Amino acid sequence: MRRLNIIFWDIADSMILINKHQYDKYIRFDNTGQYVAHYKNMTLRSVFQPIFSREKRIVGVEALVRIYTNGHRQIRPDLFFYSDQYNQVDQINVELLSRSIHVRNFANSPFKNIRLFLNLLPSVGQYLVQNESFSCRLSNRINDLNLRRPQIVMEIVEQHSDDNELLREATQTLSNYGFHIAVDDYGSQASNSERVDLISPDIIKFDRTLLKKYMIGDTSPLLDAIKVAQNANAKTVVEGIETEQQFEAMKALNLNMYQGYFLGTPERVMPRVQLACG
Repeated sequence: MRRLNIIFWDIADSMILINKHQYDKYIRFDNTGQYVAHYKNMTLRSVFQPIFSREKRIVGVEALVRIYTNGHRQIRPDLFFYSDQYNQVDQINVELLSRSIHVRNFANSPFKNIRLFLNLLPSVGQYLVQNESFSCRLSNRINDLNLRRPQIVMEIVEQHSDDNELLREATQTLSNYGFHIAVDDYGSQASNSERVDLISPDIIKFDRTLLKKYMIGDTSPLLDAIKVAQNANAKTVVEGIETEQQFEAMKALNLNMYQGYFLGTPERVMPRVQLACG
């Protein structure tokens, strides 16, 4: 048995959320018109950042979690998921609960007919390989909410994986269920050509550092990334667009999708109707 398998059996004994009853214990529909999750001393909320076509038409939204303590102090998600201050069980449960509220809020929004991009930690991806009911539960939830699985894009974030073979199996499992796969923040940490070769993504999202380098004349990193995407037959998203000049420069490269604060900031999406929690 792989060393990672032993670690995750220990985690499973420490109460990773595994069924709807456990999820429902933490999730509520609140007076802001959103589903939120309350886990330990934290409140989790959804925001959605739009992703655009070159014609500035919204073609997708990326769900992002906002984490608050009971004292209303905000915890940066990158620090939460990357910090040794929080144990792996809590990181996985927060990720699972975040995804659950994101999907519910998305289904209750004006954007429910376009793509939803959901972040996936490699560690959670590896966990789901050993607990395939995760993919089945997510698939059933998507169906229950009258969404389509090909709408859902699972973004593998740039964290390093403890076991690449498990990560490959995880993305293959999700693909088999009909979900699309993306490499997030290509050009940062473990989001590189080796990961693209490993998981054969449908979409590659270029890290904003590649855009910034391109705009000051260091064009090779972004142009090389575009070649990687072309060779993988993957669609492209460029992240971090903050000015009109950057947007026009990226359009000239004929990329597929565009994201950044110049185009749209992360916002709560108000629902069309208020739904009862359940």
